[in-house]
Amino acid sequence: MATSFKALNMNKIIPYSFLLVLTFFMVGCSSNTNLSETASYYTLESQCINSNDDGTLLLRVFGKGMNKASAREDAKKKAVKDVLFNGIKNGSINTNSYLRKALVLDVNGQEKYKYFFEPFFKSNGEYSQYVEVVEDNTTSRLYSDGKTMKSIGIIVRVDVSGLRKRLIEAGIIKLI
Repeated sequence: MATSFKALNMNKIIPYSFLLVLTFFMVGCSSNTNLSETASYYTLESQCINSNDDGTLLLRVFGKGMNKASAREDAKKKAVKDVLFNGIKNGSINTNSYLRKALVLDVNGQEKYKYFFEPFFKSNGEYSQYVEVVEDNTTSRLYSDGKTMKSIGIIVRVDVSGLRKRLIEAGIIKLI
């Protein structure tokens, strides 16, 4: 009778000890980090909202910076860079695909034409003539405040036709 009592206790102890170890493991691995703090460190892709007949694209872009103003400027630069070098792959499929393609098709085009793009993208550079903030969501859910990094989502209008014309004038792309 003593052996069945020990066997009974061991049969109960093993599952309970397993649950206890599993609980400690889960508690130890859980993090107390707020999602809004970590979200500002992720890179989010630009999204096409709409294309217009005047050769502009309406985009939702995300920028990062030390404060809201620098994050906003980063988002504007990112919108122009995406149109120039990457093309816009995400968002509405009912937009003009011609406007969504990258303008600079050269591999490493930004590096190849560094003489043009460095001054173009400097603070308050020429890029700002081709991008306009339509909606600034500084108070919406598209704002993330990390300890050292801020992230903001804004809606901008990018003048793709104007950019294309400027790049043709500079000899970076050819007239198609």
